[in-house]
Amino acid sequence: MPELLPTLLYCFVFGVYYFQWPFSSLSLVWKTLLHILTILLGSFMFFRNLRANPKNVSTFFEGFCFGGHRGSPLNAPENTLASFEQAKKEGVDLIEFDVGFTKDFVPVLMHDDDLDRTTNMTGPLNKYNFVELKKCNCAAKFSSLGNQDFTSNFEPICTLENLIEWSIKNNVKMLFDVKDTEIKLVKLIALLFERYNLYNKAIVCSFFPTVVYRIKKENPNILTGITWRRWFITYDDIEFTVPRSSSKLIFFISMILDVIWIWCVKLWIPEFLGVDMVLTERREISPFYLKNMTARGFKVCAWTVNERNEMAWMSRELKIPFLTDAPYIASHVLKNVNAEKN
Repeated sequence: MPELLPTLLYCFVFGVYYFQWPFSSLSLVWKTLLHILTILLGSFMFFRNLRANPKNVSTFFEGFCFGGHRGSPLNAPENTLASFEQAKKEGVDLIEFDVGFTKDFVPVLMHDDDLDRTTNMTGPLNKYNFVELKKCNCAAKFSSLGNQDFTSNFEPICTLENLIEWSIKNNVKMLFDVKDTEIKLVKLIALLFERYNLYNKAIVCSFFPTVVYRIKKENPNILTGITWRRWFITYDDIEFTVPRSSSKLIFFISMILDVIWIWCVKLWIPEFLGVDMVLTERREISPFYLKNMTARGFKVCAWTVNERNEMAWMSRELKIPFLTDAPYIASHVLKNVNAEKN
C-alpha cells in the first residue's frame, strides 16, 4: 500500500489539473501553483527508484538483531579482518564497514579519507596505489579494551573482495558504508553484488543520496539504505562541536540546509531514492518515528548504540536492529532479553 500512495496522489492532482475540476473558478496564482505541483509530482513519479524484491528484504532482515560497527573496534583494529573475526566471536549477525578507494581504484576498508588516525602511514588514501599500501599497518595505533595485545601485530589493510569472501564463508551479513560518489564505484558495487550473489546478504548505505540513488538505478535488486543524523551538513562530528566551515555565512546556510534535509528524510526522500532501510542515528529513534517509517514500508536500523539500557529498549520494546561498537555487550543484553521472553 505505501508504494501506491504517490501514484494515487499524482492521479488525483493530475486529474484536478487536467479537468480543472472542482477548481475552475480559481485565480491564476492558484492555478499556477497547481501546475507546478503537477510537474513536481510527475517528476517524482518518473525519476524515483523502486524498492528491491520484498523476498530479499525479508531474508536479509530475518535474524538481524545487531551488527558490529566496523567489526568490534573496542577489541580489535577497526575495519580489519581481525576486527570482523572478533565481532563474529561476540555473536554479531552483521558487520558494518567503510569502503574507500586507492589511487588505482582498488576498493579497501578505511573509514577516514586519510591514513593518519589508525595506521603507520600518513596522507590521503587515494594518493597511494594499492601495492604501496602493503606496508600499511592498521594496528599501529590501536589500543584494546580487552586482553588482546595488538601493539606488536601487523594488520594489513583489507580489500573489499577479501571481506566479502570472508563474510560469505562465515555466514555474516554485510552493510557497506559508502562515501565516494564516483560512477566507477556504482559499477563496481553492482558487479560485486552480481558476482557473489549478495542480493539477500548485503545492503549498501550512505549519507549521500546520490550514492544510494545511482546504485539502485544501476541495479534495482541491490538493497540500499539512507543514513542520516541531525546537523550532518553543518557539523563534522555527532557531538556538534566541530563545524565543517569557519565561515559564519556558510555555517548559517549549512544549518538551513540541514533543517530542509531532515524534513526531506522524514517526508519523501526515502520513497524517491527507493531505499529499503533508513539507518538512523540513535538519538532520533522514537516510537513515533518508528511507526511513521514502518507505515511507509521502510525497515529501521539504529546507529551507534553502546549503552545496555538502550540496547534492551530497542530490542525488547521497539524490536529493531542496531549497530554497536561493543558487540560483546550487545550479545549479553540480547541473551537476557530473550530469556525474559521465555
